[in-house]
Amino acid sequence: MTTLNLPDLPNKQESINTVKEYKERINKLTQNLIDFKILNFKEVTLSSGVKSPYYVDFRQGFSNNKFINDVTDVLSYYLIDILKINPYNEEELDENNNTDTNNDTQNLIHKLGCLPLGSIPYGTILSEKINIPLIAIRSKPKSYGKKKFIEGDMNIDDNVLIFDDVLTSGESLLFGIKKVIEKGGNIDKVIVLLDRNEGGVENINYYYPNIKIHSLFNI
Repeated sequence: MTTLNLPDLPNKQESINTVKEYKERINKLTQNLIDFKILNFKEVTLSSGVKSPYYVDFRQGFSNNKFINDVTDVLSYYLIDILKINPYNEEELDENNNTDTNNDTQNLIHKLGCLPLGSIPYGTILSEKINIPLIAIRSKPKSYGKKKFIEGDMNIDDNVLIFDDVLTSGESLLFGIKKVIEKGGNIDKVIVLLDRNEGGVENINYYYPNIKIHSLFNI
């Protein structure tokens, strides 16, 4: 039998084990935002029509595998070790009452709900790392086929963690939250990569005061 000696995978990252390591990785990623031109200091007009002295574009990181891996490493630690979310695991169902055997049901998450387009590549890798299946929430349904707003399997009463790349006014997140709730899902947490601090949190909490908004970066 022939044994293949495969090289180590490039850009493989060690897991984060302490808050200190988490903060060090966050600091490094903050510099990466500028180095990789994800954060650009120039005047632009946002989708809302408002002019801004800077622009944040996490799509710029789509072709940088190392950056996506680093971001999702940090996100994984933040969600599991800081927010203490509890990924739903069908294999741990109690045979008698069909409920999760883990007593920490308050933070139980069944699905990771991503808003296209910016969060999808990050969400796909994050979904694998934290072992939570991904669903995608469309801004509008396809004009053909099943014409669904939500792609992927979502069940009634699923607890969904909503994930997006940038929070500005919160309008796109509000739309995504509404569509998940209309389909019978539950939401009490939203995670974004960056909060521009331009009223998005307040806008979302005006309509959904019980939803907590979390972010890795703030401007």
